Amino acid sequence: MNYLPLSNQDAAPIRANIDPWERDIPSLDTVIPLQSTAAYNTLDVIEPIVDEADFFEIMPDYAKNIITGFGRTVDIGGNQPKVAAGCLDINASVKGARFVRFCDAFNIPIITFVDVPGFLPGTAQEYEGTHGLGHVDRVK
Repeated sequence: MNYLPLSNQDAAPIRANIDPWERDIPSLDTVIPLQSTAAYNTLDVIEPIVDEADFFEIMPDYAKNIITGFGRTVDIGGNQPKVAAGCLDINASVKGARFVRFCDAFNIPIITFVDVPGFLPGTAQEYEGTHGLGHVDRVK
């Protein structure tokens, strides 16, 4: 895990980089579809912009509608329009919140990509979102 400092008291590791900072990334011109209802893969945005395309995704099989992971010296998060149209649900919210708290504990900056239509609607999401976090007891 050379993306992380040894402790929360240390600075994030800095490594030599061969990517020029001013490089053009032509694929970014076409990754977002012209139709606002069409989905795209957020990884197609993240991977070309990180240094040397070095991105380590955290929990890629859980809450696939949000992407969290490590780049060089920064952490990256963003919703995934290819899954549930990027709509956030309880699991995505928890995954994102835990990732932000982790980054904060190590003083690592976060780059966030946002293209989200909102939260997943429904009483089940509302109930589980509050009850599942221990804030509200179920009324019987």
